[in-house]
Amino acid sequence: MWEILEQIYNGLNTGILYGLVAIGYTMVYGIIKLINFAHGEVCMLGIMITFSLMSAFAGVDSAVIQTLLFTAFVLIAAVLDGTLGIGLDLVAYKPLRHASRLSALITAIGMSLLLQNLAVLIWDPSPKKLIYPNWVHDPIFVIGSIRVQYFALFIWVGTLLSMVCLYLLVMKTKLGTAMRACSQNSTAAALMGVRLDRVVGLTFFIGSLFAAFAGIAVAINKEGSFDYQIGLYIGLVAFAAAVLGGIGNIPGAMLGGVVIGVAEALAAGFLNKIPHPARLLSEEHSNLNVNGGYTQGIAFLVLILILIFRPQGLLGSKGGDRA
Repeated sequence: MWEILEQIYNGLNTGILYGLVAIGYTMVYGIIKLINFAHGEVCMLGIMITFSLMSAFAGVDSAVIQTLLFTAFVLIAAVLDGTLGIGLDLVAYKPLRHASRLSALITAIGMSLLLQNLAVLIWDPSPKKLIYPNWVHDPIFVIGSIRVQYFALFIWVGTLLSMVCLYLLVMKTKLGTAMRACSQNSTAAALMGVRLDRVVGLTFFIGSLFAAFAGIAVAINKEGSFDYQIGLYIGLVAFAAAVLGGIGNIPGAMLGGVVIGVAEALAAGFLNKIPHPARLLSEEHSNLNVNGGYTQGIAFLVLILILIFRPQGLLGSKGGDRA
């Protein structure tokens, strides 16, 4: 019983991070109907920037100073990521605003590959270790086998504050009104004086901010281990979460991320107990089980199963876009 609850707890922690990245996908799609496949690489670059800045101060022993430096560098990486998001829109997507969706999609894939190769050129392809305050993994309290860490507290509180701020931005500000107007009918919004390019640029900035914070948190959740391909996996799973929740629906993106995160965690706990087929062929593999690496396919299996019965996603409207 406690093992299942622990897996659900771990899945929730991971799922809300997927949801934060998925929000970037769904916000951009809601306004200009573009799937920004470079979003995962924007997430990866936020981790790389934080890695470089923290590595420059690797000799700092004081936990307080290290925590202050890490907080400052995460904010710097997030702002740089947001600026990169605006740059992507200006350079790659704005010229294709009135082109076919296929042209924009191919361009997004091309930008994804470009950013991956740029990361390899600057940082090299070797696995890396992000330096961060280790005390974030200390438990606040323990319930059965569940260790509730400071890291989990930061994730939950940070996500709650982010969602509240995003809600207030979208529903209570002029920018949010412009976003909703462009989402419903960008042509009519432009005729009413809404500057579409400005709204889209700020949307990219906000989505990239979320991606930076979530990506760094994912790296910490992996105990700091990452490489240049981490953005590829995070991006694909977050895209699946956005589609699962209902593409263009912000609460749906978060719900989709949570569903996929919990499904992955439960699958990892279950698959690790299944004997690997190789055990039937050789005694050399007598201790080999199906490992958690197979859980990477769970996100898309869940996506396919749900979309069969609800093509518009969990919170998508029947009249909206289908996956």
